[in-house]
Amino acid sequence: MFIALATIDFPTLALWVGFISGVLGILGVIAGSIRYSMRHPQVVRQTLRISGVIGVCTLTIVLIMVFVVVVIIFIVTPVGGWLNAHAHTLASAARTPTPGSLDWSYTGGFVETPILVNGIVYLDSNHIFALRAIDGKLVWKSSENCDSLLTVVNGIVYCVDGSNQICALQASSGVLVWKSRFQISTDVIYGPIVVNGIVYIVSFDNTIYALQASDGALAWKFQTNSFAGVSDTPIVVNGVVYVGSQDDIYALRASDGVLIWKFQTDGLVQTAPPTVVNGVVYVISIYPGSHVYALQANDGSLVWSYYTNDFPDNAPSIVVANGIAYVGLERIIYALGANDGTLIWKYQSNDFLSWSSLTLASGTIYSVSESNDTLYAFRARDGVLIWKFPNVGGGGVDLSTVVNGTIYVGIDTSNGTTDGYINALHASNGKPIWSFQTGQPYVGTPTVSNGIVYVGSSDDNAPAHGTIYALYT
Repeated sequence: MFIALATIDFPTLALWVGFISGVLGILGVIAGSIRYSMRHPQVVRQTLRISGVIGVCTLTIVLIMVFVVVVIIFIVTPVGGWLNAHAHTLASAARTPTPGSLDWSYTGGFVETPILVNGIVYLDSNHIFALRAIDGKLVWKSSENCDSLLTVVNGIVYCVDGSNQICALQASSGVLVWKSRFQISTDVIYGPIVVNGIVYIVSFDNTIYALQASDGALAWKFQTNSFAGVSDTPIVVNGVVYVGSQDDIYALRASDGVLIWKFQTDGLVQTAPPTVVNGVVYVISIYPGSHVYALQANDGSLVWSYYTNDFPDNAPSIVVANGIAYVGLERIIYALGANDGTLIWKYQSNDFLSWSSLTLASGTIYSVSESNDTLYAFRARDGVLIWKFPNVGGGGVDLSTVVNGTIYVGIDTSNGTTDGYINALHASNGKPIWSFQTGQPYVGTPTVSNGIVYVGSSDDNAPAHGTIYALYT
């Protein structure tokens, strides 16, 4: 019945009923006045009384119709559905919650870093969980045994299952759209990434696979001549796939995997992944020492290189912005001219520090030392240390966690205690704003959206009891 009512144009119907009733009332008054006013003055008074009754009835009918229309709009139509779906958000806005307080939590599986897309939080923990971001209610749980290699693009969730097959699931329902028609013989180590309708993955046998995002059919594959493996996830820019493998950088045509160029470095490529800015590819190779290379993206020719005796424990990233390339290596963070590789500044610590990936936000470079678990903030233009915050674990910092002058960072413990934390710090001075204890030792990288910070926390000793928390910022 409600569906049939929803198909009627009630606002238009109400307007017509009100208009016709009003016209009839006015005509009744005029007709009565003209016909009887001269001969029967008493009839005029009676007609006016009748017209008054008609006017009151007309107004009552119009008000009833307006009420019915409002009820139908707010209950049956999408407007009512929107209000019902966002009732939690509207109520939260009305009460001004305390920063750092818990909005909701969900326990289930080994939770690390959540992915938030279109109001849905996706978690990877053997099976994929999809939760409503507004209240943490479970939307769906996949039957596919997918691991932590997960991405969401254009309404599709792409993941890798336990048999190294690529799966595509409907993001709204978790229904399987397709599964790759071939099985990769070795473990998938990087990916999937999805660019322009192609899904790219990298396997342990140094092979890059490109699949059609629409049906999972193999578009092409390319195997590098390396025994050390592909260094990290490929990057796709302007129709070209850039990837490092052992001591080579490869540029492949994204449409068919044809090799465009290859550049041989002086060590193992360890960039994670290559950085491409303004037609230049920036990469790092290590052993012996470290080389930073800048290559022309179109043909792989060398623009400049910078050598240092330092080398990283993990694959470093290069951040390029405002004409400067920032690199974190062993004990030193370097700022090099992006055009010519000249040294602009460097920060050297007296401690043995191994820098994680660098993050640039609002003129400040942020990085976590993986050796002493300390978060550092440097002035990007000259490398001056602004502040540091101790006891930061694997939570890390990226652009999604530096929001509106606040840094959200996970603090974990490797000693098995349950005192993992998510901290909010002032980006300008590193002073704490609030802290929330998660109850598990390992905390992932937070994700911030619409006044809520989402963070996963887990425990190796109880992998089925990982929890995602939604906290007010």
